[in-house]
Formats: sequence, structure tokens, C-alpha cells
Amino acid sequence: QLDSWRIVTLMSFVQDIFFRLSQNFMIEGILYLPCCCFCYATTIAGEERKNDEEVAITFESGYVGFRFFELMVVDVDKGSPAADHGVKRGMRISRIDGVACCNDDDAVRSLFVAHRTHDRFEVCFIPPCELQAKE
Repeated sequence: QLDSWRIVTLMSFVQDIFFRLSQNFMIEGILYLPCCCFCYATTIAGEERKNDEEVAITFESGYVGFRFFELMVVDVDKGSPAADHGVKRGMRISRIDGVACCNDDDAVRSLFVAHRTHDRFEVCFIPPCELQAKE
């Protein structure tokens, strides 16, 4: 009778541990998996990035002189601070003033805050693969 009690208790503990682990994995999957889908590494199909070095550029608050879409620089004004610092079309924005950007809304919000709260702020870019290959 003592032996059967031990087996039942052991099985109850194993079931409890298994249930708690599976519950944790399911809850974490439901809560954190969508974040992975929205903040993924955005490389073009067939493109392999060999060097993910970020280029950090410090701007003065005010006019910076570049436009972006889906975190990619699509236009740089000639003679602008961005052009003077070497920002090129195709570069991707990764962080603004230390805040990671997952989409355009994050970048616009971070730029707005940086312009309003600092005299200078830093924008980190990831160069496109074809620019890295030429260097």
C-alpha cells in the first residue's frame, strides 16, 4: 500500500510539471510569437548579408534631409546633413537614439522625440549589401 502511494504521488508530480511547462510554452508562444513576425530581419529574398555592421551618424536637431519608407532610406536631399554624413539610398534604419525601430511608426515617433528633447541625436543605419560589397 505504501508503494502504490509513492507511485501515485510521483505520477501526480510528473503530470503537474508537464502541465505547467506546456502551459508556459503555449502562453509565451501566444504572447511573443507575434512580435517575431513583426520585428523580423528584413532582407530581400536571395540576398545574403555578410556584414551587419551598423553605421552610427549623429545629427543636429532640425532638418536631416532624408526620407524613408519601411525603414529604408528612399531619398537623400543634396547638400543636406544626411548627404554630408554619407547617408545613401537603400540604407536601413535600425535604431534612433538607442531605440530599436521595427516599423515606420516607431522611427517617426523616435525622430519626433529626439528632435524635441535633444540638441543632437544618433541614427544607426544598416548599409545595403551592394554598398558593403563595393567597400
